This record gives sequence, structure tokens and C-alpha cells, in this order.
Amino acid sequence: MKYNDYHKIEKQNQININVFGYSSFIYPIHISEEQFKDHLEILLIQKGEKSHYVLINNFNRLMYSFTNHKETKYFCMRCLHCFSSEFLLEKHSPDCFSLNGTQKIVMPKKGSKIYFKNYHRIQPVPFVIYADFEALT
Repeated sequence: MKYNDYHKIEKQNQININVFGYSSFIYPIHISEEQFKDHLEILLIQKGEKSHYVLINNFNRLMYSFTNHKETKYFCMRCLHCFSSEFLLEKHSPDCFSLNGTQKIVMPKKGSKIYFKNYHRIQPVPFVIYADFEALT
């Protein structure tokens, strides 16, 4: 099955299909934008020329070991962010869809520099340590 076929299968069967890949970490390949009530999550495992689809029965259970939080976890399928309650996940969903509408990541060109411009978002620290060689002797 090719990437372009996911949309056709979704419309023909009235089902949302979410496809994830795995290579030492799980990443989204295709996240459905349809609004059908039935859904299907599958994991695509590739090794060389061979590939195999595996059904994911419980996505939250699959992703459980990727964080250190020990309670029940709820994961956003679009950005793979972990939440402690289902309410927080539902609250996050509209923002995630508008911000992460596409899954393509654009890396900066080699040799270019990235600058931090949002200084108003810096978190204040509760203490500051100043160290100087002359002060240590």
C-alpha cells in the first residue's frame, strides 16, 4: 500500500487511518484529517525492501515506555505529546491541529545560524551562581 492510497481507503470504508513508523522511536507517517467515527491505528515496520503493517490496539499503551511518568498517560497522535488526563488531551487537540497541520519538518540550511528572539518567554530562575577563578582561590 502506498502513501497516496490511505485517503482512498479512508473514503471508501468511512474510517480514519493513522499510520506510524518505527526506527528506534515512533513517528507519524499519515494522520487522518477525516472525521469518521471509526478509526484504525497501524504501525509500519520496514527492514530493507521488506515492510509489514501491524495493528495497534492501544496507542497509549504502545507509547507508555517513552516517558518516565508512571500513571495513566494519554498521547496526542499528531505531535506524540504526553498528557496526564483525557481532558488535557481534548483541550490540546484543536491547537495541535492548527499548529501542526503538516508533519514536514524544515531544517535550517547547513552553515546557517539560528537566533533566539523571544526573550519575553524566558523563565525566571530562583537563584543565580556567579563563579570566578579569583573568587575560588
